[in-house]
Amino acid sequence: MILIEAAMTSAGVVRIARAEPADLTAILAIFDDAVAWIGAESIASHTTTLSAAEVPTMVERLRIHLENDLFLLAEYERKLVGALAMNFVQPSYCWKDAVAGDAVYVHPFATERAIEGVEIDALLLDFAWKYALDQGKTLLRLDCFTESTQDVSYSIPAYVQAGFEQRGEFQIEGWQGMMFEKRLH
Repeated sequence: MILIEAAMTSAGVVRIARAEPADLTAILAIFDDAVAWIGAESIASHTTTLSAAEVPTMVERLRIHLENDLFLLAEYERKLVGALAMNFVQPSYCWKDAVAGDAVYVHPFATERAIEGVEIDALLLDFAWKYALDQGKTLLRLDCFTESTQDVSYSIPAYVQAGFEQRGEFQIEGWQGMMFEKRLH
C-alpha cells in the first residue's frame, strides 16, 4: 500500500492508498464482506458459500486490476475497509452505447458495511472524481447490481447523493444492474 492522502471525517482519519499486488488477500476480504452483506437477504439464485478467494475468476479479475489500473484502498482505524479500481476501459457487460474515451470507469468497488457514518464510499468516489478531472475526462461512470434491496436501499441513494445520475440498466449472467454517470465539467 502506498499512501496517497489522509482525509478527516466526522468519525476520524481515513487513509486513501494505492493498492499493490501484495494487497490482494486484503482486497478479497473486503469483497467477501460486501457479498455477505448483499447475501444476507438470501437471494436464492445468487447466494454462494464460497469466499471471493475461492472463485478463480474473481481472484484473476482483481489481480488484473491491481496490475493495470489505479486501485485504491481505504483504511480506517488500521483496517482496510474499502477498495475501488479505476480505468479507462468501458466494461464489456454495460455502457455499450456510450462514447469511448470520455470517461473514467469505476469497477470493481466495495466497502465494508459494518462501518457506519465514516463515509468510505463518498471518500473513494470523491478521489475517483478528482482523478478523472486530472486525466482530462468529462465523465465518471460506475455500475452496480440491483438484485437485492440492500443494493437498492443503500448503494443507489449513495450514488445519487454523490452526484451520479442513472443512465440505464444491464443484465449479465442472470444478474440485474444499473449504470450511473457523473458529469465532471
